[in-house]
Amino acid sequence: MKRNTLNLCLVMMISLLMVGSLLAQNDPKGKVDQCTVVLKETAKPNHWEVEINYTNDEPLFGMVFPLLIRSDKGNLMYDSTSFADSRVEDFAVKIPFEDTTYTKLGKGLKINLGLIGSVGPNSLEMKPGKGLIARHYISGEKGVTTGSIMVDSTFINPANHIMGTMIDAKTSIKPAFKFERAGKD
Repeated sequence: MKRNTLNLCLVMMISLLMVGSLLAQNDPKGKVDQCTVVLKETAKPNHWEVEINYTNDEPLFGMVFPLLIRSDKGNLMYDSTSFADSRVEDFAVKIPFEDTTYTKLGKGLKINLGLIGSVGPNSLEMKPGKGLIARHYISGEKGVTTGSIMVDSTFINPANHIMGTMIDAKTSIKPAFKFERAGKD
């Protein structure tokens, strides 16, 4: 009897933790935000644009976008990141960071993008809406094709996964993730 009661309590605790985890992943208005990453060819051979787009229904003060970009046809190199004409162009902190240790292993690229609005009397947040966040530019060895490149969300230590946060720094938003490929512009 004690064993059954213990098992029942354990199952209930796990269920409560799972429900709490699912609730924590939804934003305050109940709609799931969307992060869409689009891979586009550029005019240069063996050169691509990785466009990060975001749809949100609440103002966001900070965001982090760790991405894993890889190809089974050859090595990739991280070139740069642009925030021109983006929804976060005026944010105070915009830091793209390449995990070069991972890149040297030849398994692809891990690029983490951290963003923070600004605080003070004129705090700056990203308003609800949808559109461009940033463009990462990458290049690849000969043989790498658009079809061979995959982009996925990833986890980068110590605790970075794709998410946004509201200005209270307590409410985190975990968006749905989608990857698409597009042709030349």
